[in-house]
Amino acid sequence: MTESYTITVEWSAWLDPDFMDEEWSDSGVLYLYGDDDRPYYIGEAFRQTVKERFDDHQNDGVLECVSNRTEKKFGVKVGHIVKGVSRLSRELLHDIQTLLIFDEADGDNCECNRANTESRNDKRPGMVILNAGDYTPLALRYTDDDI
Repeated sequence: MTESYTITVEWSAWLDPDFMDEEWSDSGVLYLYGDDDRPYYIGEAFRQTVKERFDDHQNDGVLECVSNRTEKKFGVKVGHIVKGVSRLSRELLHDIQTLLIFDEADGDNCECNRANTESRNDKRPGMVILNAGDYTPLALRYTDDDI
């Protein structure tokens, strides 16, 4: 049987896409586009900043997809891995992102990478994600149940 382990993600308050807060320059983080009802896109910024990822999404259809799913103005949140990881890798950040996408939206993530949602080969049996800070609209806890 696989041991469980917990990773804590500290989420920022909503950031306004029209105003560049300091979190826009962060990398090695998760981010989401959404509103108080639900996340419409959960992404990762590893060797790019959140701002660079946002700029990429201006051209690839993600922001249009998010805008089409909500009548409200969407915001951006940044999630920092603050506990449970001694060395953050792109692979681990991707696995955390994938678990959040699967548990939160059943794979319904605007323009989500098909590899994330169709096969879910990125399993970390026993991984538990605890959200902290201003994590609305996410749940408090996500668990990779494939133990």
